[in-house]
Amino acid sequence: MQNLIIYFFGLFLSLGFLWLAAELSVKYSIKVSEMFGIDKLFLGFTFVAVATGLPELSVAICGLFEGIPTFSVGTILGSNISDISLVLGLAILIYGVLKISKHNGKESLLMLIITTLSCSFIFIVGYLNKYIGLFLILVYFITVYFLFNISKNKPKNKVNLNFTLKEKIILIIKLLFSVGLVFVASEFAVKFSIIISRYLNISEHIIGVTILAIGTSLPELTLSLSAMRKKEYDIALGNSLGSVFEQGTLLIGIVALSSKDNISLKPLMSLIPYMFLPFLIILLAIIGRKKIGRLEACIMFLLFILFLAHQVFGF
Repeated sequence: MQNLIIYFFGLFLSLGFLWLAAELSVKYSIKVSEMFGIDKLFLGFTFVAVATGLPELSVAICGLFEGIPTFSVGTILGSNISDISLVLGLAILIYGVLKISKHNGKESLLMLIITTLSCSFIFIVGYLNKYIGLFLILVYFITVYFLFNISKNKPKNKVNLNFTLKEKIILIIKLLFSVGLVFVASEFAVKFSIIISRYLNISEHIIGVTILAIGTSLPELTLSLSAMRKKEYDIALGNSLGSVFEQGTLLIGIVALSSKDNISLKPLMSLIPYMFLPFLIILLAIIGRKKIGRLEACIMFLLFILFLAHQVFGF
């Protein structure tokens, strides 16, 4: 029992460092992006989403090294559910309506549709291999290319020219250091979660889609709460949808491409309703009301609670 307490302490300490490292990665990523005057929604979809997605990627890669690919994919898909139902749902429940501007609605809709189609595709196929992984990675970069072209026709943020060469170098070093810390913390998180799951005789994919999925979603949650508080709706929406899109295409693609064997999705089929129902709710909100209110947020948050209960207790 004493050993179990130590393992849990180690896991939560690892997740704490993971959260801190991801927060620093986001902070420095945003500062670096300010040098180029990038559109806020595009910033959320790309720079912020990639930075906050580092924990999921690093945990997934570490899971592959440990020889448990289903754990890796389960962590990513579980984090997908967390990023929509928990992150966006809780942020809107606390701070109210998330307004979707007309010129950003099309981009958000495109992102959500591609994510839905990509996730539907892999569940229909039922497994992942290197070819599917390569396809998902291509989908990600092609979509980002189209979104970049769309963002060029929108009003741009002013480029920050106040950075000296020394400040730029220091900023890049800080970014690289924080990213490195993410990978180190995630490796410890994976090791402790595996030890706990084996100690309690719990399936590793359940640990992945619950504890680690929530833990690796902490950067998205804190950033979305901060953005909603400041009424930076584009960053909040871009962060959440961008993370889901990145995880559903790029991250799963990297895991599939890195795995030596095919990865079966059969143990993860129970995730389907908890993933696609929130997608549908947001899709209808974007098309219809042009905003996501507390009603939609409440439904998504309740779905997340049901998801946790289903995974932990099996009902």
